[in-house]
Amino acid sequence: MDRQGLLSGKEIVSAASSETIDDDELLAELEGARLFSTFKKRVREGAYPNREKAREKLSGFLFDVQHAATYVPYCDAFFTDRFMADLLNDKHVDAEQTFGCKVFSISRTTEFFGWLEDQRI
Repeated sequence: MDRQGLLSGKEIVSAASSETIDDDELLAELEGARLFSTFKKRVREGAYPNREKAREKLSGFLFDVQHAATYVPYCDAFFTDRFMADLLNDKHVDAEQTFGCKVFSISRTTEFFGWLEDQRI
């Protein structure tokens, strides 16, 4: 386990094949891996050419990934910033398809409030 408390790929495979696997931990690690790999793909494609702007925009990225990876598998909806919502809705992560969790951001507040209304019993 590294300093941020994240498991390496080898540790995930080892944990998945052991009898002491914690399903919650595995789900969080897999979701985190999807988020990191999607982010890495975007960086390689040149999504963040200005290093200083990227640093400012992504300063809390590790914490955002840990937060999303921990809660998205268990939530009906997740409200986050635009950047993380975009990653969670990316076809490689697809939180709604994978976990049934609708992802909203400030740019989709009308949709979010409509969804909340639909949840009322």
